[in-house]
Amino acid sequence: MTDRKKAGVAFWATVVVVVGLIPSTLYLLAYAWIVEPKAVVTFPSAGGEHHFVVPDYHRLGDSMFWRTFFRPANELDRHIRPDTWQPE
Repeated sequence: MTDRKKAGVAFWATVVVVVGLIPSTLYLLAYAWIVEPKAVVTFPSAGGEHHFVVPDYHRLGDSMFWRTFFRPANELDRHIRPDTWQPE
């Protein structure tokens, strides 16, 4: 019989980091490639015009699935780049 060592803590920590990092990196890269800020002006009302910026999913179409799927990344993007997501 051969005497084999069990996988150590360093090996399993590396596996966990790689398994967690690859999908999250691909998700954020897809968000950056697909989503663009789009300025929107609503119709004038008694309080004046309302300006806001919404995400534009120009490569995917306007689907509720993509808005829900990329919502966490959009929230993170709004915190990282607030000047991009603020109305002019």
